[in-house]
Amino acid sequence: MKDQSKTKQALIQELASSRQRIKELEQSESEWKEGKEGLKKSKARFSSYFDLPLHGIAITSPEKEWIEVNDRICSIMGYSRDEIVRMTWSEMTHPDDLAADLEQFNRVLSGQIEHYNMDKRFIRKDGKIVWTNLSVGCVRKSDGSVDYIIALVEDITSGKLAEEALTKSEEKFRKVFYTSPDSVNITRLEDGMIISINPGFTRITGYTEADIIGKTAIEDNIWDNIEDRQRLLAGLKKDGEVANLEVTFRTKGGDSRYGLMSASIIDLDGVPHILSITRDITARKQAEEALRESENKYRLLADNVDDVIYVLDMNLNYTYVSPSVKILRGYEPEEVLKQQLSIGTLTPSSWDLAMRTLSEVMELAKSEHRDISTSRMLQLEAMRKDGTTVWTEAKLSLIRDKNQRLVGILGVSRDITERKRAEETLRSSEQRLSWIIEFLPDATLVIDKEGKVIAWNRAIEVMTGVKAEDVLGKGNYEYALPFYGERRPILIDLALHPQPEREKSYTHIRKIGDILFGEAYSPGLIGGKTHVSSTASVLRNAKGEIIAAIECIRDNTEQRQAQEDLHQAVERYRSIFENAQEGIFRSTPDGKVIMANQAM
Repeated sequence: MKDQSKTKQALIQELASSRQRIKELEQSESEWKEGKEGLKKSKARFSSYFDLPLHGIAITSPEKEWIEVNDRICSIMGYSRDEIVRMTWSEMTHPDDLAADLEQFNRVLSGQIEHYNMDKRFIRKDGKIVWTNLSVGCVRKSDGSVDYIIALVEDITSGKLAEEALTKSEEKFRKVFYTSPDSVNITRLEDGMIISINPGFTRITGYTEADIIGKTAIEDNIWDNIEDRQRLLAGLKKDGEVANLEVTFRTKGGDSRYGLMSASIIDLDGVPHILSITRDITARKQAEEALRESENKYRLLADNVDDVIYVLDMNLNYTYVSPSVKILRGYEPEEVLKQQLSIGTLTPSSWDLAMRTLSEVMELAKSEHRDISTSRMLQLEAMRKDGTTVWTEAKLSLIRDKNQRLVGILGVSRDITERKRAEETLRSSEQRLSWIIEFLPDATLVIDKEGKVIAWNRAIEVMTGVKAEDVLGKGNYEYALPFYGERRPILIDLALHPQPEREKSYTHIRKIGDILFGEAYSPGLIGGKTHVSSTASVLRNAKGEIIAAIECIRDNTEQRQAQEDLHQAVERYRSIFENAQEGIFRSTPDGKVIMANQAM
């Protein structure tokens, strides 16, 4: 960078010298003839430097007025000459670099320095940022004042971007190296000496940097099988890299572990090294072994579970069926194995559903979306041997071989006949409940646990003027607007989620078990200030889980007014009684005084 700065300073001096000579020759009329040829040469010399294709060149006065700019600076900035000379240097400068540039510029003007060089960003006409290397120098008059300023501008955007990319790449490598849960180490190819390890290496092998840096894996007896190392080196020699090589290694404590190693040859300062990444797969290997050992147990389990487990080939022939098929469909397993999954196995509607579903998942399995699950859960009505039917919940999954080819279908079926009957009963019960709510004389609404309206009967339509279709399915306290003119919790919400502070807004409130009783004024209802009494409660399912809440609302404005009138009458009577001048008392029939005023 210093050499480059010196070169640019020399170029600035050459430009200054050429231009000064031109000015001198142009100003000397008496020597015009003699200087004509010199002027021509000086101009040519100045032009050869000024029009250099690599550098933008600008000449300005000390007052920052433009004197000359070349084509390259126009290309770098994206402006024409006419556009540039109407702008200021600061207008094109990136805001973050302006202060540093002005500081150096002022130092040049003040004579503290004659030249400065800096990396600086400009903003092009199209709004893009361009990185440049800026060199600025000044030419002074005989009295020491600044005559003009020369600036060289070199576009270094591509280099800057490359530096940033390299920095990011290095930072990414460091993050991967130090944060990877896998073991990562770098060794010299020539002698196998380990020069760097990550924390994952220590975690997996137990060796610290103090234990192993400067040594080889052979010295520390890390290789459990020396043939693994030979296979690794052979692969690196042949292809320059090795992927997913299964190896065994020893920890510092002497335990034998399984690893999956990938390695490649990298160049560090001109010296070939091996970058190795090893994943500890001991747990996986142990799991695979356990799986192999337990296959018979799984087969025994499949033969004895209540659910029917079966396997079909791609032609829908049964290749395995568990003995529980006898309970579900009345067939012996041997009878089923002679059958095919066909229209006679299921009712027509269930057969159509099964075939559509299998067709869809098979097409999906053949597509590029192989990471999407192809398992499907269906409710199918199966035919029994005696001609009756049984409702089943069947999970169908595709089976692939080790080459990922489709080779069969795994099915698990469960008897859900009773559940289907219960669901039908529940639907009938819900329908009856819906009818009851609809025809209740009190205004009634029901919300689910998320606060969305699931019931809004005729009485509440009359009370609020809001139709059911305008509120059903809506949440965010939509149902409070007709009552209070704002979205806010009401009694039904307090039944689901008690809020002591909100309960204070009611004129009267009490709770018995899950039931909440409340009274309040509802200014938003038709007719103005209306007093209502409400009853709200949570709704629970058969398991006792809260699934919704219900509120019944009744207009008791007249009753409330009558109570207030009675209260006022009692207060008037009490005032007259206490303030009368005559003595007034009440007594029992036997003469016992039970009330007397002050006058008495």
